[in-house]
Amino acid sequence: GDFNALKQSECLRGTTLIPNKEDTRKYAPQDLHFPFVAIQLQWSTLPIIDWHDIDLHSREYVFLKEIGVREVPDLRKLIDRIIEEHNEQKKELNNEYKLPIALKFLAENFQQHYSKLWKTTKIKRPFLPSILPSKTIILSSSEQVFKDENPLCATLLPIVVQLFEKYFNISLLGIKDRPTLTIAFDILMKKKQEILNIETARKIFAYMNELDGLSRTLIERVSKFAFIPLERNNNFMKPSQVFIRSDNSITTYDDDDDDEITQIIGNGSRKRNNTKTTTTSKNKKFKTISSTPLIMDDTSGLIDYIDYGSEGNSFLLNIGVLHYPSTTTLVELLIDRQANYFSNLNQNNLQQKLYVYTNCLRQLAITINELQSMSLIKRLKTKAWCLGYQVIDGCTNNEKQRIFKIVSPNQIYLDDDHQCAIDLRPLLPPDEPELTELYEKFGASWLSECVKRTLVHKGNIATSDRCNKLRDLIQYRLDMLFVNNRGEKMENLHEKHVEMLRTNLSVYEVDSIQCQLTFQKKTITLDSTNSSSCVLEYDKNKVVLYFQKHLRAFDYIDIASELVRYVFKKSLDTIVHTISDKLSSPLETLKRRGIPVDRLLQYKQRDIRSTVEMIEEKSKLNHYYHETHVKINGCIEDFNCQQTKNDTKLFSILKQGREYTQTKFIQQEYIKDEIDHSCEIVPSTNMIRYKDLFHSIPLYIEENILITNKMLDQAKQLAWILIELANHVFKIPIETLHLYRDINGARIAFNDRHALFFNLRYYEQVFADKVQPYLQATTSSSISMIHTIVNFYYILICHELAHNIERAHNSNFIHHLQTIAVKFMTEKDSFLQKFSFQNYL
Repeated sequence: GDFNALKQSECLRGTTLIPNKEDTRKYAPQDLHFPFVAIQLQWSTLPIIDWHDIDLHSREYVFLKEIGVREVPDLRKLIDRIIEEHNEQKKELNNEYKLPIALKFLAENFQQHYSKLWKTTKIKRPFLPSILPSKTIILSSSEQVFKDENPLCATLLPIVVQLFEKYFNISLLGIKDRPTLTIAFDILMKKKQEILNIETARKIFAYMNELDGLSRTLIERVSKFAFIPLERNNNFMKPSQVFIRSDNSITTYDDDDDDEITQIIGNGSRKRNNTKTTTTSKNKKFKTISSTPLIMDDTSGLIDYIDYGSEGNSFLLNIGVLHYPSTTTLVELLIDRQANYFSNLNQNNLQQKLYVYTNCLRQLAITINELQSMSLIKRLKTKAWCLGYQVIDGCTNNEKQRIFKIVSPNQIYLDDDHQCAIDLRPLLPPDEPELTELYEKFGASWLSECVKRTLVHKGNIATSDRCNKLRDLIQYRLDMLFVNNRGEKMENLHEKHVEMLRTNLSVYEVDSIQCQLTFQKKTITLDSTNSSSCVLEYDKNKVVLYFQKHLRAFDYIDIASELVRYVFKKSLDTIVHTISDKLSSPLETLKRRGIPVDRLLQYKQRDIRSTVEMIEEKSKLNHYYHETHVKINGCIEDFNCQQTKNDTKLFSILKQGREYTQTKFIQQEYIKDEIDHSCEIVPSTNMIRYKDLFHSIPLYIEENILITNKMLDQAKQLAWILIELANHVFKIPIETLHLYRDINGARIAFNDRHALFFNLRYYEQVFADKVQPYLQATTSSSISMIHTIVNFYYILICHELAHNIERAHNSNFIHHLQTIAVKFMTEKDSFLQKFSFQNYL
């Protein structure tokens, strides 16, 4: 008992290496150290026993040690000394860092004096000299520092590692070579504002890819945090908000023409005060080479792609970053980001952004059936995400602009009536079949269902032989019009209406057909030129088909359209061409196409000639097509008055053009071997309109023709000639001009009811190679070949314009041709001095 009391009593005189009155006093044995400890540590304030020369081997030394005098400082005091030495050295601003003496003392004595104590004492204070990625030396706790260098946190100084490893395994301090992935992520989230940016992320993520500890629990936890930096963005992103390309997509661009697309956008709203407008080339096409979905380069702001190197990307992919958005994510991105994506547009990026956005929509269309979230389906029906295009008037005469908007599906109209689309200019989807289906799924309406179309016959009503023959043709072929090749009736038929056609159909000629279109509470009236060639009117007792008597040939597409509207409960455009073909083609032709004509018409008691035979001979067609000769032997008292009349007629000729709006051009069989300079009969052909315009001029291409880049380039050349002549010489609407490319037809050009068509193949074979050397010439004033080409198409346009008023090649036609050619000769010569192909691309 006396011995233990001695240990606790202040019975020993103590002092410090540098004595002072305050420190020289009596201490309890456990508070004192042997003098050599303070000397070794160079610790001038450490309490020591006041016996500087005590023999370490004496009995007194052993006794003092036994009652508590220390051979080493208390662990916590020693750590405090390490920190003190470090801080004093830091104040000196010495470039060369020296390890604290106390740290060396700890390393030397750890195994003998401190190892057991270390396990029981939870030392949290930072005392280990380490270096940050920024090369700053700091003190770290054993839990916060690691042996291997890393970009996240402090690493033990190499000299510290060497010091401890000299005496014992440093792992006894709890120091690990590297952190687990969980610890590393915690460090990252704590320090992300300080250490994580677009420059450091590659190294940090690559390092984390080397760490152990990836688990499903960690992935789920990490998915909730935003820690991925994004270029040109100050915010961090969650793993679900960014993507890593699976390969390097390559995107190229081709300029086709100078047509422009204009942006109008503002949260899908139509309010003009919230819109921004810009324009860019409409027919700039993109070609992409990519292995995964249709999502292209430079999607930043809509779909953010990142690249932090192979190792960094590997880490991000492992924790949940995808190569491309899932259907659910894509829907959220399109709805939430479209407004910001289309902000700050310019001429350089608008077309690319439209292309990217369209491809995102196409990708959504492919995978939309995977979407199960009812909340997202509701958002797709009500929010703005649909890309639509609309044609509006430009700033100058005859100029049109194609604008785009991002709106909700119910503001988009699906084009099933292209003539209405041209006349009413609704907001239409991109020309992509899959997008039409996608938009319809979420509420877009078919245009024909939203337009009230009223056709009314005008003027005198008359009957004729060809009226009767058309009626007979419809009734004779009625049994095969509305059935499939098996003889089965098509769906949604009004069978009573079919019987009305069989028993009560009448056909008459009228002066004109007026068409009124009512759409979105607005009504427009079309003149007879832009209206349908016929109209079918009916009541409960009769059905009457009226057609415009000035037409030389029946438009069987129009006839079929009227029949389909009457006979089917729901109008189906896909059937119109089938009905038209069954009406217009010879029965033998229909048989060759697999239609069982004999079986379907076996109960008919009479025969009717084919359509070609039914049309009346030219001399019997319409009395107002008979030639009206210009008198040259009579008396003309006032030539000026006569010239005024001629000028009036010329103005009428130039204003009679029309735009051909169908996507297909189909004409009956016609055979002629020589080059055909007659424009009275439209050539036999079956053509489909190409998807792009060429300087605003459409191109119709015959089936089975291989489309090449060279062909399209030559189409741009010919279109450039025609549009320049139309704008600068004739001043006629460019909508009346059309190109077509046939296989082996004999015609150079033709006039189809005031729509002018020019054969691209003729230009290819006659002029294209010859003009090639001069395409980049700045002027044509001295190039005879360009003179030849321009003069040729000048006369050709004159020729076709003359057919606007006189179909036949007679003296009246020659008079009109001469009048037009002379009228515009001066403008043509002036134009020719300035014309060049330099800007045709």
